[in-house]
Amino acid sequence: NNPQENKPAFDIGKAAHKMILGVGEKIVRVDADSWKTKAAQEKRDKAYADGHIPLLKADVEAAQRMAGAVHSHPLASALLAEGQAELSGYWTDDDTGVRLRFRPDWLTELPSGRICIVDVKTSQSASPQEFSSSAAKWGYAFQQAWYIAGLCALEIAIDPAFLFVIVDKNPPHLVSVVALDDDAASYGYRQMRRAIDTYERCRDSGEWPGYE
Repeated sequence: NNPQENKPAFDIGKAAHKMILGVGEKIVRVDADSWKTKAAQEKRDKAYADGHIPLLKADVEAAQRMAGAVHSHPLASALLAEGQAELSGYWTDDDTGVRLRFRPDWLTELPSGRICIVDVKTSQSASPQEFSSSAAKWGYAFQQAWYIAGLCALEIAIDPAFLFVIVDKNPPHLVSVVALDDDAASYGYRQMRRAIDTYERCRDSGEWPGYE
């Protein structure tokens, strides 16, 4: 009922994501210096209406540099060399009967044979220390728990690994590969269980409260 609004601030990240993984919405390049002109705005609005990503020329080039930085990083490039991008999975939670779904960025197999989920993030800083704050703010531990639960429920993996590939939006577009520690993973699992249980309770009661 309340879809996310299109925002140019998000578009460069979406474009870099597509260039890194090879899948995603079509990128429409608009040869303009800004969105101030009527012609540029009309092209932008048409791209949005068609379900595409409109980008100014400079932003297309920035997204290309970000993707190039990821594919030049020894560990990130190795993780993304072979695998499958954005596969959708659906399962039913055993405890509540709630139907669930997920769509991991990338699934690959490590040299050990262990299945690994790779999640690509664009950020204002690729520093692992800064990522700790981002993970807390945006619920990345919750996301990790959700994806791992889906892989296990669908019997795709018993004990999958999870790695974040982070690329800085700012030149020189540094890249880091980060794993959450065990405490964060446990916290994410508790968040996930609370979310599913809350949804079940609201669905069955018909009551959907706001802030307490």
